[in-house]
Amino acid sequence: VRVKCWRRTVKLRPGWPSEQAVEAGAGKRLTFIRHAEGWHNKHSRELANYYPDKLWATDTYWDAKLTPEGEAQAYTIAVKQQWRQMRGKPELVVVSPLTRALQTATIGFPNHTTPSGLAIAAPPFVATSLARERVWTHTCDKRRPRDEIKVAFPHVDFREVAPGLDEMWDHKEDEPSADD
Repeated sequence: VRVKCWRRTVKLRPGWPSEQAVEAGAGKRLTFIRHAEGWHNKHSRELANYYPDKLWATDTYWDAKLTPEGEAQAYTIAVKQQWRQMRGKPELVVVSPLTRALQTATIGFPNHTTPSGLAIAAPPFVATSLARERVWTHTCDKRRPRDEIKVAFPHVDFREVAPGLDEMWDHKEDEPSADD
């Protein structure tokens, strides 16, 4: 199992707050986290017929959920975030409305108690389709109806997600050809 993580330092433009200023409250820190391992990820690596038989286009992987390994990866995020919260609690979690992203964010940013016994509530969550990785022909990238995911994730604000079925699915990109 491999977990891809990138940490990149971005050179700030003149006039932007420094890292010290951000830590002092004069700016905002953004953390981008992609979803942990979903069933579509696992099976694309392990099933020889995943691509030849176009399993990626079947309802089996529609709005794919996390595997047990993916849940463990998300828990690792939670542990790291608890340490980072000593430097400032996240004020908002913006998340894709896909199930695997919602699961990753929910596990990764839980309510928790500090070693000194201080209870820290999870930050508010807002789902938006603008946070989606991409929309194309793989059914894992097609979200469930908004009302269905609202029931599964009642702590998330879904006002930024269109009601009903996936509004972006009919405008998805085509699968790249071998010549692309």
